[in-house]
Amino acid sequence: MIKQNKNEVNTNSNYNLKNNKFNSNGGEIHIGDKIHQEIKDNSVSYELNIQDNTFIENFSKYITKKLGDKKVAIWGLIELITGLISVFSSLNSFFDNISFTWLPNFPKTIGIIFLIVGIILLLAGVVFLNSLKYKKDTTCEKCNKEYAYLQYKNPLVREVETREGTRKNIIEYLECRYCHDKIERKHHKIIPYEEESDI
Repeated sequence: MIKQNKNEVNTNSNYNLKNNKFNSNGGEIHIGDKIHQEIKDNSVSYELNIQDNTFIENFSKYITKKLGDKKVAIWGLIELITGLISVFSSLNSFFDNISFTWLPNFPKTIGIIFLIVGIILLLAGVVFLNSLKYKKDTTCEKCNKEYAYLQYKNPLVREVETREGTRKNIIEYLECRYCHDKIERKHHKIIPYEEESDI
C-alpha cells in the first residue's frame, strides 16, 4: 500500500500504478504523472580508514606484562593526579593580574619547569590508562583471548544534526584473530556547535 505524502496537494486521487517509476538514487518517486518527494533526514554517512593500533598494542602488552594490570592502573592515576597538581602549581608564575592565593608563587623559570613536567605526567597517565582500556576492548567475548579483535572492515560513521550539536554514530566491525568471531561495536559522541561570536 502506498502512503500519500500529507504535504502534497491532492488534485487527483486515482493513480496509474502501472506507470510507477522509482528513482534508485532517491529524491523523487514517480507515480503515474505525479511526483512524490521523499522525506530525507539531515544525516551524512561515510567510512573511516582502518586504524593502525600497532604502537598502543605493543605498549599495552609490554607494560601490562611487566607491571600487571593493577599496577598500571595505579601508576596511571598517580601520574594524572601529579600532573594536574604540577600544572596548577605553575599558574601563579604566568598570571600577574590574577593571583591564586591557595597556590604557591614560583618564579617564572620554575613555573615553566612545573608546567612541562605536569604535561609529561598527564600524557604518561593517559597512555597508561589507555593501554589498559585497549587490552579490555580487544579481549574476545567468545574465546576470551586478549588482544584478539582487529578491524576487518572500514568503520561506518553517520552524522546527524541535533539540538545539542552534531551526533556521530560510529559502528566498528571487529573480528577475533583466533576464533574469527565477528562483532559490531557501536558508540556515539556529541560534538557541540561552536557558539556564535558576538559581532
